[in-house]
Amino acid sequence: MKITVRTTFILLMVGILFFMLNLLTPLARDDFSYAFFWGTEERITSIPEVIESLKVHYRMQNGRIIPPVLTQSFLIFDKLVFNFVNTVFFLAYGFLICSHIVDDGVKKHPMILALVFILLFLESPGFGSAYLWISGACNHLVASFLLLLYLLPFKKYAVSDSDRSSFLKWIGMFFLGFAAALSTENADSAAILATIAFIVYFACSKRKLMLWHFTGLIGALLGMFVILTAPGRTGEVGNSVGNMVLVFGYLSCCIVKNFKLLIILLFLSLARLIEKKKKLFFEDVKLPLVYLVAFIASVYCGILSSYFPERAYCCSTALAVIMVLRIAVLSYDKERVQFVFTLLLAVIAFGTYADALFRLNDLKKANDYRISIMEEARESGVKSVGIQSLSSGNRYSIFETNEMIGDIYTDPCEWPNEDMAHYYGLDAVYEDNSKRKLKTIL
Repeated sequence: MKITVRTTFILLMVGILFFMLNLLTPLARDDFSYAFFWGTEERITSIPEVIESLKVHYRMQNGRIIPPVLTQSFLIFDKLVFNFVNTVFFLAYGFLICSHIVDDGVKKHPMILALVFILLFLESPGFGSAYLWISGACNHLVASFLLLLYLLPFKKYAVSDSDRSSFLKWIGMFFLGFAAALSTENADSAAILATIAFIVYFACSKRKLMLWHFTGLIGALLGMFVILTAPGRTGEVGNSVGNMVLVFGYLSCCIVKNFKLLIILLFLSLARLIEKKKKLFFEDVKLPLVYLVAFIASVYCGILSSYFPERAYCCSTALAVIMVLRIAVLSYDKERVQFVFTLLLAVIAFGTYADALFRLNDLKKANDYRISIMEEARESGVKSVGIQSLSSGNRYSIFETNEMIGDIYTDPCEWPNEDMAHYYGLDAVYEDNSKRKLKTIL
């Protein structure tokens, strides 16, 4: 089998499996809010309305620019449009991660590409809310993609002898840095610290510092400034020193809890690499250390926030996968070893996927049932209705209890209830778990 065929087969299989998860993931919570012109009860029906809504969103909400535009744009159309685009985007995301790991072309390393997707599936905290949920994917998956796209020229410069530059590259890197920082707060923190780390890496390696290194940094800094100075963020950032210490400890515990497999692989790879290349060890880990800096920045920026959900680890997961697999590839460079390890993890991932698929299917049935209740009430002229609140202990569900997304509440005046009611043409929706389609937490 040719290498290109193997790579295509991997992308096709991952695409089908990921698309199926998208099909089983309904709209939830923020999706209903973003279906409307921000702060009103008027449904958005066109892209110009999205731009007008963005202006209000920037003044009232968190200052993010790209995520709300994408979210509201997708919600104009049938969800199948998002399902398809999101699947293609996720495949491109895995390909981009692999481009940071290998230096001689992704198509030559199908096992590494497969391993990237498997580790994303097994190690990503809040997988459902980060990759499958419209509001979550448009924030965190997109932010992570833009971050890695911005950092790719730095990585390529680090492993090549080329020092060509141009005016277009200066401008292009400025806008890439600006776009990466306009997405989420941990992505802009990672972009800035990673850029500085790359510049230090180049200086230590006696490589010429290029103008586009600094235009990218300026763009990222400007993007962070635009987000942090948004009127809607007034009073949002700022924990006491005591709270920062507690949050630091909490985030450190989360790293151990969420990335156990990657941590084990990292220690095994480091031990093997030290054994193989004792004198050249530091040279081999210099570049992975840059990604470690970005990883630390993407996680510990959370000490400034009172809310850091598991879906926010999306870009942290990608950076951790890159760092660990760059070391692992050096440590276990024989394709047979990579194949055995990938096959072992694939078996684990398949079992996990099958379980997730059944659970998501049950949740979809429960959600379809409560939609039928709301539609029947609307057609009967009933303006207030009670429905089941959905929850799940599965990380692949957008109703995962650890994610603190929640669903609906007993008080119909809570904003998730109000937005869901407006979306389905009702005056009020409230939690009534006597109307359960399924009795268990899924």
